[in-house]
Amino acid sequence: SNEFRNDNKFYGAGLNYQFSEEFFLFDVGIDYQQTKMNNNRLFPEEVRTAHHFKNYLPNANMMYRFSRDQRLRFNYNSSTNAPNVLQLQDVINNQNPLNITGGNPNLKQEFQHAFSLNYNSVKRESGASFSVGLNANLISNRIVNATLVASADTFIVDNVLLGKGAQFIRPENVNGYYSMRANGSFGIPIKALKINLNTNTTLHHSRDVGLLNDVVTHNNTFGINQRIAVNSNISRKIIFNISYSGNYSMIRNGNNQSLSNNYYNQTIRNELTYNFWKGIRVASSINYRYNTGVADGFDQSF
Repeated sequence: SNEFRNDNKFYGAGLNYQFSEEFFLFDVGIDYQQTKMNNNRLFPEEVRTAHHFKNYLPNANMMYRFSRDQRLRFNYNSSTNAPNVLQLQDVINNQNPLNITGGNPNLKQEFQHAFSLNYNSVKRESGASFSVGLNANLISNRIVNATLVASADTFIVDNVLLGKGAQFIRPENVNGYYSMRANGSFGIPIKALKINLNTNTTLHHSRDVGLLNDVVTHNNTFGINQRIAVNSNISRKIIFNISYSGNYSMIRNGNNQSLSNNYYNQTIRNELTYNFWKGIRVASSINYRYNTGVADGFDQSF
Protein backbone atom coordinates (compact mmCIF):
# COMPACT_ATOMS: atom_id res chain seq x y z
CA SER A 1 0.00 0.00 0.00
CA ASN A 2 1.03 3.61 -0.43
CA GLU A 3 -0.16 7.16 0.08
CA PHE A 4 0.53 9.57 -2.75
CA ARG A 5 -0.32 13.25 -3.22
CA ASN A 6 -0.13 15.19 -6.47
CA ASP A 7 -0.57 18.97 -6.67
CA ASN A 8 -0.90 20.58 -10.09
CA LYS A 9 -0.86 24.36 -10.54
CA PHE A 10 -1.47 25.87 -13.97
CA TYR A 11 -0.88 29.42 -15.23
CA GLY A 12 -1.53 30.65 -18.73
CA ALA A 13 -1.65 33.75 -20.91
CA GLY A 14 -1.99 34.38 -24.63
CA LEU A 15 -1.39 36.98 -27.31
CA ASN A 16 -3.05 37.05 -30.75
CA TYR A 17 -2.96 39.28 -33.82
CA GLN A 18 -5.68 39.28 -36.47
CA PHE A 19 -5.67 40.82 -39.94
CA SER A 20 -8.70 40.73 -42.22
CA GLU A 21 -9.85 42.04 -45.57
CA GLU A 22 -12.86 41.29 -47.75
CA PHE A 23 -11.55 37.93 -49.00
CA PHE A 24 -8.76 37.22 -46.56
CA LEU A 25 -8.48 36.52 -42.83
CA PHE A 26 -5.27 35.82 -40.95
CA ASP A 27 -4.84 35.14 -37.25
CA VAL A 28 -1.59 34.26 -35.47
CA GLY A 29 -0.84 33.97 -31.79
CA ILE A 30 1.12 32.36 -29.02
CA ASP A 31 0.10 31.06 -25.60
CA TYR A 32 2.35 30.76 -22.59
CA GLN A 33 1.68 27.93 -20.17
CA GLN A 34 3.38 27.15 -16.90
CA THR A 35 2.61 24.01 -14.95
CA LYS A 36 3.97 23.16 -11.53
CA MET A 37 3.54 19.59 -10.36
CA ASN A 38 4.51 18.44 -6.86
CA ASN A 39 4.46 14.69 -6.38
CA ASN A 40 4.75 13.56 -2.78
CA ARG A 41 4.76 9.98 -1.61
CA LEU A 42 3.94 9.97 2.11
CA PHE A 43 3.88 6.22 2.77
CA PRO A 44 5.61 3.76 3.16
CA GLU A 45 8.48 6.26 3.01
CA GLU A 46 8.42 9.96 2.25
CA VAL A 47 9.69 10.93 -1.21
CA ARG A 48 9.16 14.40 -2.66
CA THR A 49 9.61 15.24 -6.34
CA ALA A 50 8.67 18.33 -8.35
CA HIS A 51 8.17 19.12 -12.05
CA HIS A 52 8.09 22.56 -13.59
CA PHE A 53 6.94 22.79 -17.22
CA LYS A 54 7.14 25.99 -19.27
CA ASN A 55 5.65 25.93 -22.76
CA TYR A 56 5.17 28.41 -25.58
CA LEU A 57 2.31 27.22 -27.78
CA PRO A 58 1.99 28.91 -31.19
CA ASN A 59 -1.20 28.89 -33.26
CA ALA A 60 -2.21 30.22 -36.66
CA ASN A 61 -5.36 30.39 -38.79
CA MET A 62 -5.86 31.54 -42.36
CA MET A 63 -8.97 31.75 -44.53
CA TYR A 64 -9.02 32.84 -48.18
CA ARG A 65 -12.32 33.26 -49.99
CA PHE A 66 -11.94 32.89 -53.77
CA SER A 67 -15.62 33.76 -54.19
CA ARG A 68 -18.86 33.57 -52.25
CA ASP A 69 -18.94 29.79 -52.79
CA GLN A 70 -15.24 28.82 -52.60
CA ARG A 71 -13.05 28.91 -49.49
CA LEU A 72 -9.62 27.71 -48.43
CA ARG A 73 -8.80 27.32 -44.73
CA PHE A 74 -5.54 26.54 -42.91
CA ASN A 75 -5.22 25.88 -39.21
CA TYR A 76 -2.28 25.12 -36.93
CA ASN A 77 -2.31 24.70 -33.18
CA SER A 78 -0.12 23.17 -30.51
CA SER A 79 -1.00 21.61 -27.17
CA THR A 80 0.45 19.63 -24.29
CA ASN A 81 -0.72 16.59 -22.35
CA ALA A 82 0.61 16.07 -18.83
CA PRO A 83 1.05 12.60 -17.29
CA ASN A 84 -1.59 11.60 -14.77
CA VAL A 85 -1.17 10.76 -11.09
CA LEU A 86 -1.02 6.99 -11.59
CA GLN A 87 1.68 7.33 -14.25
CA LEU A 88 3.79 9.50 -11.94
CA GLN A 89 3.64 7.23 -8.90
CA ASP A 90 7.05 5.67 -8.22
CA VAL A 91 5.36 2.58 -6.81
CA ILE A 92 5.90 -1.03 -7.88
CA ASN A 93 2.88 -3.33 -8.13
CA ASN A 94 4.17 -6.91 -7.94
CA GLN A 95 0.95 -8.65 -6.93
CA ASN A 96 1.28 -10.61 -10.19
CA PRO A 97 4.96 -11.68 -10.36
CA LEU A 98 4.60 -12.44 -14.10
CA ASN A 99 3.31 -8.95 -14.89
CA ILE A 100 4.86 -6.28 -12.67
CA THR A 101 3.90 -2.65 -13.22
CA GLY A 102 5.21 0.66 -11.97
CA GLY A 103 5.03 4.41 -12.44
CA ASN A 104 7.65 6.91 -13.56
CA PRO A 105 8.03 10.23 -11.69
CA ASN A 106 10.41 11.50 -14.42
CA LEU A 107 7.80 11.61 -17.20
CA LYS A 108 7.64 14.69 -19.39
CA GLN A 109 4.61 16.30 -21.00
CA GLU A 110 3.50 15.22 -24.46
CA PHE A 111 3.72 18.03 -27.03
CA GLN A 112 1.40 17.94 -30.05
CA HIS A 113 1.40 19.87 -33.34
CA ALA A 114 -1.84 19.71 -35.35
CA PHE A 115 -2.20 20.96 -38.95
CA SER A 116 -5.25 21.09 -41.21
CA LEU A 117 -5.88 22.42 -44.74
CA ASN A 118 -9.41 22.41 -46.20
CA TYR A 119 -10.99 23.58 -49.44
CA ASN A 120 -14.78 23.85 -49.92
CA SER A 121 -16.83 24.68 -52.98
CA VAL A 122 -20.60 24.89 -53.52
CA LYS A 123 -22.42 25.47 -56.83
CA ARG A 124 -25.69 27.16 -55.95
CA GLU A 125 -27.26 26.59 -59.37
CA SER A 126 -26.91 22.80 -59.32
CA GLY A 127 -26.66 22.26 -55.56
CA ALA A 128 -23.39 20.33 -56.01
CA SER A 129 -20.76 20.52 -53.28
CA PHE A 130 -17.11 19.50 -53.17
CA SER A 131 -14.55 19.50 -50.37
CA VAL A 132 -11.05 18.19 -49.80
CA GLY A 133 -8.95 18.25 -46.67
CA LEU A 134 -5.54 17.31 -45.29
CA ASN A 135 -4.78 16.76 -41.60
CA ALA A 136 -1.56 15.90 -39.79
CA ASN A 137 -0.62 15.38 -36.13
CA LEU A 138 2.88 15.11 -34.65
CA ILE A 139 3.55 14.19 -31.02
CA SER A 140 6.90 14.45 -29.27
CA ASN A 141 7.57 12.85 -25.86
CA ARG A 142 4.61 10.52 -26.42
CA ILE A 143 3.79 8.60 -23.23
CA VAL A 144 3.80 4.85 -23.93
CA ASN A 145 3.85 1.70 -21.80
CA ALA A 146 7.41 0.42 -22.06
CA THR A 147 7.79 -3.34 -21.61
CA LEU A 148 10.83 -5.19 -20.30
CA VAL A 149 10.77 -8.98 -20.73
CA ALA A 150 13.39 -10.62 -18.50
CA SER A 151 15.71 -13.07 -20.27
CA ALA A 152 17.04 -14.08 -16.83
CA ASP A 153 16.20 -13.33 -13.20
CA THR A 154 16.67 -9.56 -12.88
CA PHE A 155 16.37 -7.05 -10.06
CA ILE A 156 14.48 -3.91 -11.10
CA VAL A 157 13.39 -0.81 -9.16
CA ASP A 158 13.59 -1.05 -5.35
CA ASN A 159 15.33 -4.43 -5.66
CA VAL A 160 12.16 -6.13 -6.82
CA LEU A 161 12.90 -9.48 -8.50
CA LEU A 162 11.66 -9.89 -12.08
CA GLY A 163 11.77 -13.61 -12.85
CA LYS A 164 12.89 -15.04 -16.17
CA GLY A 165 10.09 -14.71 -18.74
CA ALA A 166 8.14 -12.19 -16.63
CA GLN A 167 7.54 -8.62 -17.80
CA PHE A 168 7.85 -5.21 -16.21
CA ILE A 169 5.69 -2.38 -17.60
CA ARG A 170 6.10 1.32 -16.85
CA PRO A 171 5.32 4.55 -18.77
CA GLU A 172 8.13 6.22 -20.72
CA ASN A 173 8.48 9.13 -23.16
CA VAL A 174 9.22 8.20 -26.81
CA ASN A 175 9.48 10.38 -29.93
CA GLY A 176 8.40 9.49 -33.46
CA TYR A 177 4.57 9.38 -33.44
CA TYR A 178 2.64 10.97 -36.31
CA SER A 179 -0.64 10.55 -38.21
CA MET A 180 -1.91 11.90 -41.54
CA ARG A 181 -5.32 11.92 -43.20
CA ALA A 182 -6.62 13.08 -46.59
CA ASN A 183 -10.33 13.37 -47.25
CA GLY A 184 -12.44 14.25 -50.28
CA SER A 185 -16.22 14.41 -50.62
CA PHE A 186 -18.68 15.24 -53.39
CA GLY A 187 -22.44 15.62 -53.33
CA ILE A 188 -24.98 16.43 -56.00
CA PRO A 189 -28.76 16.24 -56.39
CA ILE A 190 -29.91 14.32 -59.48
CA LYS A 191 -33.19 16.02 -60.22
CA ALA A 192 -34.27 13.63 -63.00
CA LEU A 193 -34.19 10.71 -60.53
CA LYS A 194 -35.20 12.80 -57.49
CA ILE A 195 -32.23 11.58 -55.44
CA ASN A 196 -29.15 13.00 -53.76
CA LEU A 197 -25.80 11.31 -54.38
CA ASN A 198 -22.94 11.68 -51.88
CA THR A 199 -19.47 10.14 -51.98
CA ASN A 200 -16.60 10.35 -49.52
CA THR A 201 -13.04 9.01 -49.81
CA THR A 202 -10.48 8.97 -47.01
CA LEU A 203 -6.80 7.96 -47.03
CA HIS A 204 -4.96 7.69 -43.73
CA HIS A 205 -1.57 6.71 -42.37
CA SER A 206 -0.20 6.66 -38.84
CA ARG A 207 3.00 5.56 -37.16
CA ASP A 208 2.73 4.62 -33.52
CA VAL A 209 5.73 4.04 -31.29
CA GLY A 210 6.50 1.79 -28.36
CA LEU A 211 9.39 0.58 -26.26
CA LEU A 212 10.28 -3.11 -25.89
CA ASN A 213 13.42 -4.15 -24.01
CA ASP A 214 14.78 -0.59 -24.41
CA VAL A 215 14.34 -0.74 -28.21
CA VAL A 216 11.95 1.72 -29.91
CA THR A 217 9.28 -0.13 -31.93
CA HIS A 218 7.19 1.23 -34.82
CA ASN A 219 3.71 0.19 -35.86
CA ASN A 220 2.58 1.61 -39.22
CA THR A 221 -1.06 1.66 -40.31
CA PHE A 222 -2.20 2.48 -43.86
CA GLY A 223 -5.84 2.62 -44.87
CA ILE A 224 -8.48 3.74 -47.33
CA ASN A 225 -12.19 4.24 -46.74
CA GLN A 226 -14.87 4.73 -49.40
CA ARG A 227 -18.49 5.65 -48.73
CA ILE A 228 -21.30 6.10 -51.26
CA ALA A 229 -24.82 7.10 -50.24
CA VAL A 230 -28.04 7.74 -52.14
CA ASN A 231 -30.91 9.58 -50.44
CA SER A 232 -34.37 9.83 -51.94
CA ASN A 233 -36.34 12.91 -52.75
CA ILE A 234 -39.22 11.15 -54.49
CA SER A 235 -42.10 12.43 -52.39
CA ARG A 236 -43.11 13.33 -48.86
CA LYS A 237 -44.55 9.85 -48.36
CA ILE A 238 -41.65 7.71 -49.54
CA ILE A 239 -38.17 8.13 -48.08
CA PHE A 240 -35.34 5.73 -48.76
CA ASN A 241 -31.61 5.72 -48.11
CA ILE A 242 -29.03 3.24 -49.31
CA SER A 243 -25.32 3.40 -48.57
CA TYR A 244 -22.13 1.43 -48.95
CA SER A 245 -19.01 1.82 -46.81
CA GLY A 246 -15.78 -0.10 -47.29
CA ASN A 247 -12.58 0.17 -45.29
CA TYR A 248 -9.23 -1.49 -46.04
CA SER A 249 -6.37 -1.27 -43.53
CA MET A 250 -2.80 -2.59 -43.55
CA ILE A 251 -0.88 -2.85 -40.28
CA ARG A 252 2.89 -3.32 -40.47
CA ASN A 253 4.94 -3.94 -37.33
CA GLY A 254 8.60 -3.09 -37.95
CA ASN A 255 9.91 -5.31 -35.16
CA ASN A 256 7.62 -8.35 -35.30
CA GLN A 257 6.19 -9.29 -38.71
CA SER A 258 3.83 -11.82 -37.09
CA LEU A 259 1.87 -8.85 -35.73
CA SER A 260 1.36 -7.42 -39.23
CA ASN A 261 -2.03 -7.96 -40.86
CA ASN A 262 -4.53 -6.70 -43.43
CA TYR A 263 -8.15 -5.92 -42.58
CA TYR A 264 -11.14 -5.26 -44.80
CA ASN A 265 -14.69 -4.56 -43.74
CA GLN A 266 -17.71 -3.32 -45.61
CA THR A 267 -21.22 -2.34 -44.65
CA ILE A 268 -24.30 -2.09 -46.88
CA ARG A 269 -27.30 -0.37 -45.34
CA ASN A 270 -30.80 0.25 -46.65
CA GLU A 271 -33.61 2.15 -44.96
CA LEU A 272 -37.15 2.63 -46.27
CA THR A 273 -39.93 4.68 -44.70
CA TYR A 274 -43.51 5.04 -45.97
CA ASN A 275 -45.91 7.62 -44.49
CA PHE A 276 -49.31 6.38 -45.54
CA TRP A 277 -51.99 7.95 -43.32
CA LYS A 278 -52.16 10.85 -40.84
CA GLY A 279 -48.60 10.56 -39.59
CA ILE A 280 -48.62 6.78 -39.34
CA ARG A 281 -45.49 5.39 -40.92
CA VAL A 282 -43.95 2.03 -41.68
CA ALA A 283 -40.17 1.72 -41.67
CA SER A 284 -37.72 -1.06 -42.43
CA SER A 285 -33.95 -1.34 -42.48
CA ILE A 286 -31.44 -3.89 -43.76
CA ASN A 287 -27.78 -4.06 -42.73
CA TYR A 288 -25.10 -6.35 -44.12
CA ARG A 289 -21.53 -6.43 -42.82
CA TYR A 290 -18.50 -8.35 -44.00
CA ASN A 291 -15.08 -8.54 -42.33
CA THR A 292 -11.76 -10.12 -43.28
CA GLY A 293 -8.51 -10.33 -41.36
CA VAL A 294 -10.29 -11.14 -38.09
CA ALA A 295 -9.45 -13.99 -35.75
CA ASP A 296 -10.53 -17.55 -36.52
CA GLY A 297 -14.01 -18.33 -35.30
CA PHE A 298 -15.24 -14.77 -35.70
CA ASP A 299 -18.31 -14.45 -37.90
CA GLN A 300 -17.07 -12.58 -40.96
CA SER A 301 -20.48 -11.64 -42.36
CA PHE A 302 -23.78 -10.91 -40.68
